[in-house]
Amino acid sequence: GRVAALDLGGEIHAIGLTTGRSMWRPMTINREFGALPEPSVVAVSGMIIASTDAHTLVGIPARQDAAPLWRRRFDRRPMGRLAKVDGHAVVIDVNAQWLWVVDPTSGRIVREFSLLVGDKQVDSGEFVAEEKDQDARIALAGGAVFRNGRKRVVARDIVTGRVLWEMPFRRRVMDLITLDEHHIGVTHGIDRFTVVRAETGEMVKELEIGDLELPPIGATLDWPDAANRLSQGRLLIFAKTDDDPPRYKIVSFPLDDSEVWENGPYDHAMISPRMLTASSSVLPVVLYDLGWKGNEGDNPRPPPKSEVRLSAMVLLDKSNLERIGRYFEFDGGWSSESRTLFGDPKRSRMVTDVLMSADRLVAVTPDGFCILAKREAHRDVSMDIPRNMEKR
Repeated sequence: GRVAALDLGGEIHAIGLTTGRSMWRPMTINREFGALPEPSVVAVSGMIIASTDAHTLVGIPARQDAAPLWRRRFDRRPMGRLAKVDGHAVVIDVNAQWLWVVDPTSGRIVREFSLLVGDKQVDSGEFVAEEKDQDARIALAGGAVFRNGRKRVVARDIVTGRVLWEMPFRRRVMDLITLDEHHIGVTHGIDRFTVVRAETGEMVKELEIGDLELPPIGATLDWPDAANRLSQGRLLIFAKTDDDPPRYKIVSFPLDDSEVWENGPYDHAMISPRMLTASSSVLPVVLYDLGWKGNEGDNPRPPPKSEVRLSAMVLLDKSNLERIGRYFEFDGGWSSESRTLFGDPKRSRMVTDVLMSADRLVAVTPDGFCILAKREAHRDVSMDIPRNMEKR
C-alpha cells in the first residue's frame, strides 16, 4: 500500500504513494526478445519481482534506494505468466507447458513441473502435438494451477504438481480466468460461462450469455463484507456486446436467480484486471469519447483512431453498479489543459491502468503516471492532484 511499481514501456519505476517520487533508479526493460509476462511486476513477501525481458526476473526489496538482490534467467522458454502464490513467485512459460515456483528473497527455483494435460485429438480426428497448442489457457487460485484441454479442465496442486481433479465439458473450453482465491471461471462454447470451485471442481453457477462476446474482457467474484452492501456473492463481467460495431457493458450476475444488474453500454470503456479486483465495493471505469454520434443513415461507421479521446474516469458502486463518484471529466475531449491528467492533451489520450489504495489513486498512461487524492465535493467523490505532488 506504500509503493506502486509501474511498467512504463521502456522502464520500471517504483513510486512512493505518499510522496509521488521515485524510490530507486528506474530499471530498463528490453522487449526485443518478446513480450513480458502478464503481469510484468508482482509484490511478494516485501519484495518486488519484475521481469526486465521475456526471459529474466529480478528481485528488489520494496524500500527506498533499493537495488536488485538477484536475477533469474529462463533461457529455454520465454515467460508468459507471473503470479504470487503462498509467499512465492510463480512463473509459467508462454506456451503454458511448464511451471516454476521461485523463492522471492533468493531467486532460487523451489520446484518445477509440466502442465501438459495429454489432449492431442482435434475435432477432425487427427492428432496434433500438445506442445503446439495455441489455445492453452491458465488460471491460478487456491494454491492450484488450472489448464484446459480440448473439452476439460485439469487442476494441479502448485506445491506438489499432482492432479487434484479433472472436469469434463460438453463444449470446447475456450478460456479460464481467476475469479477470486477460491473460484475460477470457465468459458466453453460460444455462450456459456461457468463458475467452478477451485478446491473441488464443483460447478457453482452456469450462465448462458447471449448478448455479450465471450470470453469476457474481465470477470471477478465479489462477496458481502463490511465495505459493501452486497447480500450475496455476485459475478461481475466486463465484456463487449455482440452489436456491430461492439460496445462495452458491465454486468453483475447473482449466484442465485435474483436480479441481474447492468451498467452501459458505452461506446468505449477500459477496466483492467486490477481495477476489477482492487476493491469489493467500488469499480473505477475509464471512458472514451469516440467523437461521433453514430446513426448516420443506415451504415454508421466508427471514427478513425485519432478521434478516440479520453472522456472521463468514474466510480461505480459494486453493490448496484450505480455511479458514486467522478474522478476527472474532460469537456469536449481536451478543451482545457488544467483539466487534463498529464498536461499535454495531444500525447496522453489513453489511461492503461488505474491502481487504488485507501486514499490514493494512480492513473497510468504510456507516457507517465499521476497520483490523485480524494476530496469531497457536493454529492460526488472527486479526485484532485495534491499540491505537494508533481504531475509526471
